[in-house]
Amino acid sequence: MAMISALAVSAKLAVALVLLGSLGFALPDAEAAPPTISSVSLKPGSGELTVTFDQAVSVVADKPGAVYVSPSLETEYKENVGVLFTVGSSASASHTNTLDSDALALVEGMSNPTLFIAASAVTTGSEVNGAGSHTVTIASPGVVSAKLTEGDGSFTITFSDTVAAGSGNVDVRDGINAHTTDDVRVAVSDTSVSGATMTFTLGEADRQKAISMTDPHVHFDVGAVTAGTGVLQRSIGAIFAPVSDDADATKPTLTNQRFDEHSGVLTLTFSETVKAGSS
Repeated sequence: MAMISALAVSAKLAVALVLLGSLGFALPDAEAAPPTISSVSLKPGSGELTVTFDQAVSVVADKPGAVYVSPSLETEYKENVGVLFTVGSSASASHTNTLDSDALALVEGMSNPTLFIAASAVTTGSEVNGAGSHTVTIASPGVVSAKLTEGDGSFTITFSDTVAAGSGNVDVRDGINAHTTDDVRVAVSDTSVSGATMTFTLGEADRQKAISMTDPHVHFDVGAVTAGTGVLQRSIGAIFAPVSDDADATKPTLTNQRFDEHSGVLTLTFSETVKAGSS
């Protein structure tokens, strides 16, 4: 009997809530979870500091300076010690600031750079109690793309951050292998680096060698490419990245053909290295 009564009460309550809603009364939403920090990443080359939250947030209007980077978990923000971070007024799960050289130098000198958010400094629109801290991860540059233009041998490598030429070599290898004499080796000093892009042009023999590879990858010596300076300097390390190829602007031409009547072998010679097609 008690169970039947409880069910009857629940049914009446549900009907009442539906009626209130139909009459235009605003019903309270379920309590929203406060926003938390998912990650904080700094690109030492470009100075881009990105904070990612678990949901879209924006700054609380009267607390524009309540988010900052300090040297450690125990240090509160102080001028000339910490770096203020601006959370935008438009709701987004990711907010990015580009630190100027002075701010980057401050972070560079921090033993354990940590982003802090004061209580109620950011809002999801319905919840403003977000607060917390997160260690800043200083990211090493990575390869976004490596592209070979087969027609003229020009190579363009795009990185995830502004980079500088270090010392060492860039290899083009057939697959992910140790260095061999079959690789195309380019000294970093023979490349051009600007912003997040490295370019160089292969000589004819190296161009032909790279085109003939079935699984070309670029490989960087440790320290060949770096981002940032001083403590924040990061090397791309010894990594492999696949190479894609642009359409050949100059089509190969047939320069010679020879048929051996005794062996039945037909030999075709082209103006450049070619690969077998599908038809």
